[in-house]
Order: sequence, then C-alpha cells, then structure tokens
Amino acid sequence: MSRSAAPNAELPAIRSLLFVPGNREDRIRKALASEADAVVLDLESATPTGELEGARAICRRVIAERALDEGTRRPAVFVRVAEARSPEQARDLEAVVAAGLTGILLPQVMLPGDVIATDEALTRCEAVAGVALGRTRIMPLVESASAVRMAFEIASASPRVAYMGGATSRGGDLARSIGFRFSAEGRETLFLRSKVLVDVRAAGIPNPLSGLWGRVD
Repeated sequence: MSRSAAPNAELPAIRSLLFVPGNREDRIRKALASEADAVVLDLESATPTGELEGARAICRRVIAERALDEGTRRPAVFVRVAEARSPEQARDLEAVVAAGLTGILLPQVMLPGDVIATDEALTRCEAVAGVALGRTRIMPLVESASAVRMAFEIASASPRVAYMGGATSRGGDLARSIGFRFSAEGRETLFLRSKVLVDVRAAGIPNPLSGLWGRVD
C-alpha cells in the first residue's frame, strides 16, 4: 500500500464527469475538447471485450499526449479499469499509468481490500512508468449494497482515494443490487447518496460525487 499521495491542493475539483468508450478515439478527442471538468476513458462496461487491446493502445496514446502538454489542465483524465478481482485490471493499469493520467475509476468495489489491492498494483505500475509514487488517484465506485454499507472503510482504505460517491444511475449495478426504481427526482436514492456522502466526508475525501446521469440529451 502507498504510504502517501499527492497533496490534496494539487487535485482538480470535479463537478462534471464525462464518460466515453475507450475504443472510440474520435469520441475521446471530442470529449477532451469539451468543457467537462474530467473525462473518463472507459475500458470496462463501454468497451467490448474483443476490442480491449486496441482500446488500451488508444488510451495510452491519448494519455501520453496529455503528459507532453504541460499547460493542459482541463479536463482531467481518468480511466475506468477492470475490477480488482479481474485479471484484466493488471493489463489495464500497465497500459494507462503515465504522467498524463489523473486517476482511475475502480468498479465493483465490495470491500476495502479491493482498494488496497489496486493501490498496490498502481504502485508497481508507477515504478515501472517513472511516475511519482502515489500520484495516480483512485475513485472507488459505489455499485452494490455492500459498498454502501462499507463506504467509510472503502474511502479510508488508501490515501490515493480523493474522489468517491454514490453511483446512483438509472438501471445501474446499485439499482440491481438493492432493487430500487430510478426516478429523476431521486427520492429513492436520497438515503443512499446521503449515507455515502457522510461516510466520504468523514473519511476526509476532498471531492465527493453523487451519482451519474445517463441521458446525454
């Protein structure tokens, strides 16, 4: 586990987070030209398994370009990688950990150990890539009843965790895990979002996020 992470003052604040498939370079470049605070290159659910290798190469190229342009501050670049228990995660991290990467989104977090294992994997990749140890941030995704229950422990599992919140999107994993029906008003997720927000703040996380909106129109 990393002993330290970059000071919180260096972290970009995120109000808007735009997801884009990792295998669509045209959409990635369009997203990077947007006014979003951060862009997520998605190697998990948005990229077909058969296109992962090509998607990793695209993400690596884009991130390398961002590292070369030191004046580029916005949007911050994240990658949604495979879950901690998947053999694909190591391949994802090896491909994308570089100076131009702000952090990763960690899906399907069940227990604090998932964050700890990913922290250790990031440390190994940073050492190989020549990136300052602890620089790459982790955003754990709250996508199950277990993650809601353990939100404080998950948020506290690594000093790399700087962003976290309730992933309360329409038809998402959390909705299936708990069984609620999504509404635009959000009354069915108010407790979930509030509980996770309190846990995230109690853990000292500087940038909480409260969920996803899947309708791009």
